[in-house]
Amino acid sequence: MTQRMTDDLVALFEKAEHEGRCMLVRSDTQRKALLRRRDADQSDAERLAPSVYARISHLDDLSPRASAFQLIRALALKHPEWVFCGLSAAILHGLYVSYSDIRPQGKLVVHVMGSKRRAEYDRFIVQPHRPPPYQARIVRVQEAQATDELATAVACARTLPFPKALAIMDSLLRFSSTDRERALRELERVGAHARGVAVTQRAILHANGASENGGESIARGIMIEEGFQEPELQVPIYNALDDEDYYVDFVWHLSDGSMVFGEFDGGEKFSSEEMRDGKSVSEVARDERLRESRLTLHGTPVLRFTPRMLNDRAGFVRLLNAYGVPRNQS
Repeated sequence: MTQRMTDDLVALFEKAEHEGRCMLVRSDTQRKALLRRRDADQSDAERLAPSVYARISHLDDLSPRASAFQLIRALALKHPEWVFCGLSAAILHGLYVSYSDIRPQGKLVVHVMGSKRRAEYDRFIVQPHRPPPYQARIVRVQEAQATDELATAVACARTLPFPKALAIMDSLLRFSSTDRERALRELERVGAHARGVAVTQRAILHANGASENGGESIARGIMIEEGFQEPELQVPIYNALDDEDYYVDFVWHLSDGSMVFGEFDGGEKFSSEEMRDGKSVSEVARDERLRESRLTLHGTPVLRFTPRMLNDRAGFVRLLNAYGVPRNQS
């Protein structure tokens, strides 16, 4: 190998490391150069699958969703004939997928139509799927073949409990031009007696593109299942002191004309530098306290909850009851 080829390969791998990407090594010459560089630098480059390498420290710095995305793209380059489906296609399309479903039992599952057999590696599993009995629509997204966005969302919702099915349908409406009618027509293609159709239909009928993230959607799904009235989402509340609107995640209107505000405290507003917009964690926390003081200025209670609270359904229901969130009339 010439020095120029070696330098080009090093530059390519450094770029992949910087982006947290998996790298597809296409030849034995590239593989040997990569291993020499790894040994010389004492880096933690690791083979994830035949011809697929990544620097593990960089990959582990990514969220489960981002690291899954990078691995799926590398596998798509290695196997251009594969068609990604289910939750793997949802990741490619940018639809909501919970971390627990990305890595069930701690290992990523890659869902593929076109792979002949199940294959298990140290960090992931390739799970083959048969094509559906109806014609699957295939699109190209993120340099990979995948089932189209609408079919993917419906297929995923059919395998999930109602709150998570609602979350993926909310994200479909939020990030695409699809509406409920199109989603219901897609569900009809599946057949009335197929697995998960009733749950998926309910999720479509309750779906709302105003939901900003999966946590908010899952919370609303629990509220619906437990018989609480559905809140309004992302409601502007005018604050005269600052002469601006504050958008509240949830608003319930009570029979006496008063309201209850609900705020989902997802961890990203503190952990994500992009969401902090240059502010420190303490500054974000200070702004949140200031915002809540404005919202409660006229005596409106603010119900705050975290993702962890959603894992304790009975406790979450007690919280909703304590704040007087109204229930549907039976």
